[in-house]
Amino acid sequence: MKLHWLTIVALGTLLLTVSGCVGRTAAQPSVDEASRHDARAYADAQGISEEEAVRRLTAQDDLGNLQERLAAEEADTFGGLWIEHEPTYRIVVAFTRDGARTLERYVKDSPLEDVAEAREVARTLAELDAAQTATIELLQEIGSGASTGMDIIENCVSLYVANPEAFGAQLEEAGRRLPDAVCIEPAGPYAEAPPLDPVPGLYFPRQDPPEGLFAEMMALMMGQLIEEDGCLRVRGGEDAALLVIWPYDHTLTVDADGVPEVRDGSGEVVARVGDTVEMGGGQSPSIGARLAEEIPDVCAGPYWIAARGIRTTQ
Repeated sequence: MKLHWLTIVALGTLLLTVSGCVGRTAAQPSVDEASRHDARAYADAQGISEEEAVRRLTAQDDLGNLQERLAAEEADTFGGLWIEHEPTYRIVVAFTRDGARTLERYVKDSPLEDVAEAREVARTLAELDAAQTATIELLQEIGSGASTGMDIIENCVSLYVANPEAFGAQLEEAGRRLPDAVCIEPAGPYAEAPPLDPVPGLYFPRQDPPEGLFAEMMALMMGQLIEEDGCLRVRGGEDAALLVIWPYDHTLTVDADGVPEVRDGSGEVVARVGDTVEMGGGQSPSIGARLAEEIPDVCAGPYWIAARGIRTTQ
């Protein structure tokens, strides 16, 4: 299992909760019970002793300091660092040249000396940062919703695209090309947005289908789904009712009694006007220009960008 050191938090809080400064001796660090609990969980996950888990977790301070120093002092050659757990526990530090000699100056006589090793890569971390910035600017220029990420281990900028062929055509039409450091990673596939048959007198704004990694905001809102001047809003408490921007795969129909009902991507009814609903997502004072142009003035914000998983509570 390979992990960039900054992303080890994915294991939980395991590598970020050990308190106290790192000693320079072989003595077992003193940790509180909460940190000891984290160490036990980490030890179980990695098949190591609790003492070894504490040693690794406590060394995170040194690892963070090493990352900061190399980025500041060796920017011309430093390519990032990460942790490998297999076949043995190692701290891998990437350089474009002179890696072993450079690394020795920073880890000699430290807790990392016996576990850190240098590897050669083609690009520095600074070059990857610059490539990612240029890629984000290009995506904004051509109006693409693709997502980017930094892949330190593969030494490239990951570009997550739902439809690589369509994205390539978009680039060609704009006469642009991606930086050489970019690696395209197919995302999805995602279900196509079902057709939306307009319901007379009602407006049903939907989010755009994902063009990159699928992500949703995770705040929670509870309130009554109401229809107001043809706009579907959720009212909770005394605050202004929020106009819902629905997930891209949701649709609007009416039941036999003429009550508007919202269906999810599978066609199941998840809410009806008048219901008290719970929905994840997040509030936003504004939305994208395209959608803003389509929303009638009477349906002005503030907006709630809804996540999937909407449910009725009564």
